[in-house]
Amino acid sequence: MTEKDKSLGRIIKQRRLMIRLTLQKLAILSMISVSHLGRIERGERFPSASILQRMAKPLGFEESALFSLAGYLSPPPAGGY
Repeated sequence: MTEKDKSLGRIIKQRRLMIRLTLQKLAILSMISVSHLGRIERGERFPSASILQRMAKPLGFEESALFSLAGYLSPPPAGGY
């Protein structure tokens, strides 16, 4: 388990709690098992691009923002270009 895995998991959990979404509800909305989501939030598993894609909308993330947080995409330049 890397620091990157734990960091992404914390971000996902914080967002989920901020929008008052239970793990069970996120599982239903994203069609991902509760146990797998729990492992992602704890940093025990790193989500694939397809899992992130299914999680983005229920969590209120743009797909590209979540992909950047996961390291799948480079973050946009500071100037917005």
